[in-house]
Amino acid sequence: LTGVQHPSHFELNWNPYGEWESGVEKYTIQYYNVSKNKFEDITHITDTQYIDHQLNKKGLEEKYCFRVVATKAENTMTKSISNAICFTPAPKDYFPNAFTPNKDGVNETYSYQGSFAKALKTKIYSRWGTLVYESEDVEFKWDGKHQKTGEICANGRYFFHYELTGFDGTVIKNNKLIFLVR
Repeated sequence: LTGVQHPSHFELNWNPYGEWESGVEKYTIQYYNVSKNKFEDITHITDTQYIDHQLNKKGLEEKYCFRVVATKAENTMTKSISNAICFTPAPKDYFPNAFTPNKDGVNETYSYQGSFAKALKTKIYSRWGTLVYESEDVEFKWDGKHQKTGEICANGRYFFHYELTGFDGTVIKNNKLIFLVR
């Protein structure tokens, strides 16, 4: 099993299994689910190439690991498992541009919506330059209140500064405007 990592997908290639006279009934593509500590099926195919576009699988942390299981045509209980190949994707740099902490149950907090971040430092400033929130947690959630005083922050624009580090070593530093709408 070999593969190539692209920004939007993973491309897997393998040699056809040739040890069975009756041939291969199917190949099962699997990925390693870290939270369950086991490989899980993605799909079954008869080809020797697979492109995986679905980059948000459950149970992944810092890398995608794949393997292929060949199933014998005349006896489906007989299988051959390939080597595993792993990819470490770059972090996805995505933050919404607005949120609405108005207690309607939708968009109540501001948070990182990307993927594959190992570390994240965030600072949010009011339009007057006052620091209202900061965190070093990838799973941060700002509720629209001043972090130190607990006061409700006013509607309007806020300046968001962040430094995101991916599992692959990529570092992204950026500033953006976000809007708090109640």
